[in-house]
Amino acid sequence: MGNKPAIKVAGVGPAYAQKLGNAGMPNASQLFGKYLCEGQNKGQFAQNLKTDYKMDSRNASRAAETMNDYAKHHF
Repeated sequence: MGNKPAIKVAGVGPAYAQKLGNAGMPNASQLFGKYLCEGQNKGQFAQNLKTDYKMDSRNASRAAETMNDYAKHHF
């Protein structure tokens, strides 16, 4: 994931990337760190994206699935 911007994560468009950046997570790796800290629970992570960043269900699920897939392939 490196230093890729959060907008490179599936489900994260410009508006959501700005919200994430304003919350201190401008990079995909920081978003992944949040996923790890939340116990790698993709359902809970998606719910938190909806609650905390007002993501719609489709995009929150896509972002959570991306984090889950990355974790499966790299851990």
